[in-house]
Amino acid sequence: MSITYCAHDSSGYRIMVFKIEKTKLIPCTFKIVFNSIQKVCEKLNWKIISVRYLGMSSISLIDCLTENMIKINVTVSDWKDAINAAGELLIKAKVAEPCYIQAMIDFCEQHNAYIVIAPGIALPHARPEDGAIKVGVSLVTLKKPVAFGHTENDPVDLIIALCAPDNKEHVNVIAELAERLMNKESVNKIRNAKSKKEVITILKS
Repeated sequence: MSITYCAHDSSGYRIMVFKIEKTKLIPCTFKIVFNSIQKVCEKLNWKIISVRYLGMSSISLIDCLTENMIKINVTVSDWKDAINAAGELLIKAKVAEPCYIQAMIDFCEQHNAYIVIAPGIALPHARPEDGAIKVGVSLVTLKKPVAFGHTENDPVDLIIALCAPDNKEHVNVIAELAERLMNKESVNKIRNAKSKKEVITILKS
């Protein structure tokens, strides 16, 4: 099996993949592996944000990011309007309650550096107890980029909103998403996509 650790620093996501040959590992072995990786991340000043165990059943990115969860070339007035546009898709899909949008805005005001994860890309989200119902992902591309207040990664033209009812069910989704966003060519294709189907095709490739 392989384990994908999804971590980030101030400049964006970093993906680390470790392959373990044995098919069965006792819990203490996993703890030793995790502690070793955690020490490396601490030295690099990285923060581990998800752990993905490949080969285990879980909700995938494509399961969540269907056509009804995508908007292309949207015009917004500011960063709050951008979050609202992405949040509305979560609400309409009934994966989050209406209050979740304001929770994402509040979270962004408090943790801006963790929301704008890479140049031009924002990942607004809030805590599970803030109105998340199911695992959900929405994607919005902007006609004109807007500033979120990040010193290095502004302006933003790609918004990907995330919600999850707990801290475990979405780990594969966010790890898959991080892998896609590490590919600059794919990100640029998403930015220039003319249709929802085109976005999904890019994400599947």
